[in-house]
Amino acid sequence: MRPSKPWKALLIMPVIAVLVAAWVGFLVYQGPALGQTAGAIQIIGPLTRDNGAIQTLTAAQGPATFNSADQSGFNVTRITCVFRQTTSTGAPTSTFTIQNKDAASGVYYNLITSSNVTTPATTSFIAAGGDIVTTANLSIGYPVARTWRTSLTITSTATVTGTIGCSLQ
Repeated sequence: MRPSKPWKALLIMPVIAVLVAAWVGFLVYQGPALGQTAGAIQIIGPLTRDNGAIQTLTAAQGPATFNSADQSGFNVTRITCVFRQTTSTGAPTSTFTIQNKDAASGVYYNLITSSNVTTPATTSFIAAGGDIVTTANLSIGYPVARTWRTSLTITSTATVTGTIGCSLQ
């Protein structure tokens, strides 16, 4: 039987204690992020995705309603859409709408409808999202559904050329 060597155990215990203390200190304090001052909070806001032209109208004849293809509302909190009427004939009266699609029935319902657009070279925008302040014919504080689309209605017999483009957050 060999005699025990308690002096080796006495040397190993302080080394283990120092390593554990260093590891705990590392986990508790990691210091400021690179390029960030101590105590500052870094916030990453929502990214904006431009969907481009959702609808392009070339000499669209009224009275009629023109709907875009279905758009994905996955991870979308806000939509801002812009209608740019470039040319027209006659006296057009156009409105455009952001519509949500009901998941249960597949039926679309209007979130927000713009005010009348009656002259060429006119830009009009509307916005929808759960955290937006509601303003008539401009914005609605209502969530965006999983599926949505835009719709343009020409209520007169005029023809309209223009685009509807949307940005998502």
